[in-house]
Amino acid sequence: MRNKKFFAFLAMAALVIGTLVPVAMGERRIVRAAPDFTLVNNSGRTIVNVYLSPSKYADWAPEDELNDRPLRHGESIEIDFADRWDHIQPYDLRVEYSNGTYDEWMELDLYHIYEMGIERNGASSYLVAD
Repeated sequence: MRNKKFFAFLAMAALVIGTLVPVAMGERRIVRAAPDFTLVNNSGRTIVNVYLSPSKYADWAPEDELNDRPLRHGESIEIDFADRWDHIQPYDLRVEYSNGTYDEWMELDLYHIYEMGIERNGASSYLVAD
């Protein structure tokens, strides 16, 4: 009986320590409740079109995510996947700027990336969920 209590205590201690260590180390875990994706324009330019398409297709989706509303520097847009979400496939993203140039990112895992910042010169930054 004494051994059972001891092992139960060890199991509980391991559970508590396993929960507290990532918090103490400053680790931030994010659990996604809904499939959405935020695109932040930090490029210094105005984005006029955003196209998102599953990577398995050769063409870009014909729908512009901005719906004819420009995305200026410092602004963001939330893209909802409620009607097209597929947890397995990666997505390709294309942004077109008001000066006629564009940038593309291929095979983005948008199930884990919940925010992407478009930086200057086509660079990008990501906030990732577990």
